[in-house]
Amino acid sequence: MHSIVPIIMLLGGIAFFTGVFVLARFGMQQIKQVKFFGKEYKLGRFTAATVGSGILLILLSIIIHKSIPYTPETSAQQNLPAQNARSDFEQELALSDITSDAMVSYVKNFQQEYRTALEEGNETTVELLRLELQFRLRTELENQGLEGSQLEQEINRIMARLPQKGK
Repeated sequence: MHSIVPIIMLLGGIAFFTGVFVLARFGMQQIKQVKFFGKEYKLGRFTAATVGSGILLILLSIIIHKSIPYTPETSAQQNLPAQNARSDFEQELALSDITSDAMVSYVKNFQQEYRTALEEGNETTVELLRLELQFRLRTELENQGLEGSQLEQEINRIMARLPQKGK
């Protein structure tokens, strides 16, 4: 939704309810003249103008919302975090001393498959790839001598750097 639509609708609502309020209030008191910003208006003319302009503003906001397509500027910014997250993931793997040739080639293949699954929106494949990577990381880190909570912390730290869908 355009950021101007709620503002126009708010102004229309204020104008409409002002006209209705003035009509109800002054109509009960049988006042025929309304003094507004130093000018005097007949009650019927003032009410028609405020209620009418309120309705027109509300309709204008609906027309703007329906007829003018809105694409937020954040679409270009959404691609940047995914690229940063991928490089963070690679940095985390480098910090974990995962250097065996089999693991490095697996990680390269994993990144290609994971990126493809994210782009296609295939959540099942994404979750299976994450589970497989966790298993491979656990095996590799156990071979390096890590145990228990330190092993789990290292795996969680690496997995947290994977790019997520929609982030």
